[in-house]
Amino acid sequence: KAVVSTQSTGVLSLCGYGLFGTLLCMFLSTLLIASASNLFFYATWGVLGVSSAVRMGYIFLDRTAVRKQGVTVAAIVASVHLLFILYLKFVYHKTYEAAAKINPIHVR
Repeated sequence: KAVVSTQSTGVLSLCGYGLFGTLLCMFLSTLLIASASNLFFYATWGVLGVSSAVRMGYIFLDRTAVRKQGVTVAAIVASVHLLFILYLKFVYHKTYEAAAKINPIHVR
C-alpha cells in the first residue's frame, strides 16, 4: 500500500508551487538588497520559504492514509524544501565570488 496517495502530476505541481516561494525569496534577496547582509535573505526565507514548506507538508499530510506516516512525510518534505533554498543561496554566493575573482570588472 502506498504511503502517499497522490498522482505524479500532483506531486510535480506541488513541488512547482514550493519552488515559486524559493524563486521569490532568491529574487527579493538578490536583486532588491545588494548588501552583504544575510538578514533580509533569512527574513524572506522565514516568511516565504517556511510558508510554502508548511503548505506542501500539510498537503502531503492530508493525502496520507496513516497519520503517523503523514507527519513523517510532511517533515521530510518541508525539511528538504527549506534546506534546498539554503543550498541554492550558498552555491550562488560561491559562484558569484568565483566569477568576481575571474573578472572583477563586470561583476558588481
